[in-house]
Amino acid sequence: MDRTGPARHIFLFILYFSFLWGGQLSSAGAALEGNFLNFWTGLMYVFLLSRGFLWVLILKEMDLIKAYALSSVNFIIIPLLSRFFLHEDLELKYLIGAIFIIPGILLFALGEKRNSTASVRTVQS
Repeated sequence: MDRTGPARHIFLFILYFSFLWGGQLSSAGAALEGNFLNFWTGLMYVFLLSRGFLWVLILKEMDLIKAYALSSVNFIIIPLLSRFFLHEDLELKYLIGAIFIIPGILLFALGEKRNSTASVRTVQS
């Protein structure tokens, strides 16, 4: 069984985004509480450390450029989650940012596909 397949990568990134969102939610809870040492601050650090260890695991299984491109999706996913679950407003600057991020990720994917096709042709020659 291949442990580094696409399904595993998707699972790791879903977990990564969950830790990211959990950290942001707990930091908001800590800010609302008003004092520095509280439950929310501790939870925020647990999410932060877990996300850091998970990022190292992701980098062990993927190239940095691929992992970094996929992690940029968080600038789209996190505000959408906040919109649907926390009823936050999506500002114009979010929409403008998403307009630039999505084509960048698509261009990266097309470049990777072209690179992998070119490398297959080189190996076959």
